[in-house]
Amino acid sequence: MNQQQIVIEKLDKIRNLEIDKKIKQKIYNIIYDEEFNDMIVRTKTDESAIKKLKIRKYQKAEELRDLIGVMITTNTEDETYKIAKKIILENSNCKIEDYIRYPKNGYKSVHLNYSLKTNEMDDIPVEIQIKTENMRIAQELVHDRIYKNLELPINVRNFLSTIMFKYIEYKQNLNENILEDNKYIYKLTEYIK
Repeated sequence: MNQQQIVIEKLDKIRNLEIDKKIKQKIYNIIYDEEFNDMIVRTKTDESAIKKLKIRKYQKAEELRDLIGVMITTNTEDETYKIAKKIILENSNCKIEDYIRYPKNGYKSVHLNYSLKTNEMDDIPVEIQIKTENMRIAQELVHDRIYKNLELPINVRNFLSTIMFKYIEYKQNLNENILEDNKYIYKLTEYIK
């Protein structure tokens, strides 16, 4: 069986067992008394998983560490860290990536990656992203148009991402509506092609 088939079988099992719902409930039980705006849980699509295998040139299905993704949004960075700390205390095998203290091309968030085990299934790769609402909006504006735009060279994508995140942060600090600037992000990437 090839690696793509292994990933698809694992995703089918995750969907059939409704693991995403169980994870959502488990995380909610951990953070229910903290301040947060929203929690979204999704299982990666077959197409998205296979595309990531190819783009990242992964040799094994196990290298995909985000078959289930969770995004929790908060109002402040302090709330983001409080939630991250609670989840880490409950899941000692978390790998932590702090992109708030150490932004990645301007991107800010706390990522927690761990392997979940249930009675029905072992090694379910889960990625939890915890970010402020402003960070979420900024990511949505930049993610598909720049970060995932494989027509642009990686160094151009990194440069544009950094510029756009800085610009969005500047606009947010002025309390200006950055959603109106979405059209400029599209124009910028079209000029580069």
